[in-house]
Amino acid sequence: MPKPARNPFHVIAGTSAGALNAASLATHAHHLRTAVRILENIWKNISSDMVYDLHSANLLAGASGLVLNMLSGKNSDNAVALLNNAPLADLLARVIKFDRIQHNIDIGLLDALSITASAYGSGESVSFYQGIKNIEN
Repeated sequence: MPKPARNPFHVIAGTSAGALNAASLATHAHHLRTAVRILENIWKNISSDMVYDLHSANLLAGASGLVLNMLSGKNSDNAVALLNNAPLADLLARVIKFDRIQHNIDIGLLDALSITASAYGSGESVSFYQGIKNIEN
C-alpha cells in the first residue's frame, strides 16, 4: 500500500467488533496506512481484560444483578450485564479520535460512517450514522 494513500471508501460501515475497524478507518481517512497499522496493532494485542473487567468482585456483582433481574420478572430499562465493559470504553477513547470523523467528512475524505450495535438479549440492533448533508443512494 502506498504511504500517502487515502481512504478509498465513500461510506464505511461496521457492526459490533467491526465497528472498531470502521471507526478507525473513518478517523484516519487521510492516511489509510496509519489506520491499517493501528488496527493491526489492536487486533494483534487485544486481550479480554482490554474489553471487560474480569476482577472477581465485579463478576460477582454482575452475576448477582443478572440473577436478581431474572428472578424479579420485571422488564427493566436498565442495562444488565455479567461483565463490566468499561475497559472497552477506555480502549475506544484511546484509539478513536471521534472529532476527526466529522472533520474528515467535512473535507471530503469520506461521505459517511455507519456503526451498528446489537443487543444479544432482544436481537434488536441500532445503527448510528454520520455523513454529509445531502448524501444520495
